[in-house]
Amino acid sequence: MILISHNPVEIQALCDDVLIMEKGKSKQFGAVQDVMLAQDVLADGHPEGFENMLAARVLDTQADLKISRLELGKATGGPTLLTHPVSCVRSSVLVSISARDIIVAKTTPSLISAQNILPARITQEWTGGEQRWLMARTVGRTEAAFVDIVVELSVWGWERLALAVHDRVFLIIKASSCVLYQ
Repeated sequence: MILISHNPVEIQALCDDVLIMEKGKSKQFGAVQDVMLAQDVLADGHPEGFENMLAARVLDTQADLKISRLELGKATGGPTLLTHPVSCVRSSVLVSISARDIIVAKTTPSLISAQNILPARITQEWTGGEQRWLMARTVGRTEAAFVDIVVELSVWGWERLALAVHDRVFLIIKASSCVLYQ
């Protein structure tokens, strides 16, 4: 199937491969995440920010606390994430998290309201437009159960934290920053 879209979230949710066209000519082609994270595409194509589209499974819901616990990734043992409640349990969902809504810490955060603190390691960094971007690989309960998450930072924030590839970091994600698609 061929889908024509100008919506980066729609493209990430529905496509395996993507072709970026500019003035009637092919600009980039390949796997969605590779193309959408290319430096020139990031600089030009995401004025509203990059959205992480992550596969997840609903593990359980605690109605009294109004939260659901999800397991991220396609492999069993992935990191867990707390979100607003989901009515179905054991079903697959897509979780959308804006790269702009993720906070990076170099030390383990404590006494904060955000419930999702995911240990990760920076695997890649690049500049896109006026921003710095990093790819962080989360730690799962098994070696194969990692999830790659893209984070957008200001250049100032990147330099203030003195971040570098291979650094261990903590990704902080508010439950309200997670949009679920069933």
